[in-house]
Amino acid sequence: MDILQEKLRRTVPDAEKTINTYLAEKGAEELIGGVTKYTPVSNWEKKHAKNSMPYKAKPGNLRVNISTKPEYGYLYFPDAGEGTSSKNPVHEGFMQDGVESVYENVVNGLLEAVERIL
Repeated sequence: MDILQEKLRRTVPDAEKTINTYLAEKGAEELIGGVTKYTPVSNWEKKHAKNSMPYKAKPGNLRVNISTKPEYGYLYFPDAGEGTSSKNPVHEGFMQDGVESVYENVVNGLLEAVERIL
């Protein structure tokens, strides 16, 4: 029992570091890709945010926040179904849909990363 407790004590900090590293790198990349895939594109003839890498990741402890870069802050409004996008329900929840589309892959990647250190 003492050996198990010692291994767990040593593994927890390693697991935390492994999770943080995975989320900051591969997890963030995959989440941004998922959200970008679901980002709506208007019919206007202009450069669209979807093709401009509008999202950024901010890693934290055991988490990563995906948000827009300042010049693309307006993307939050279509996600909430506000503004001119309120007439287009397809736009509602696109950020959540994007995260959900890659959620399983991110979780599996986390599990694999943690299993490698055990």
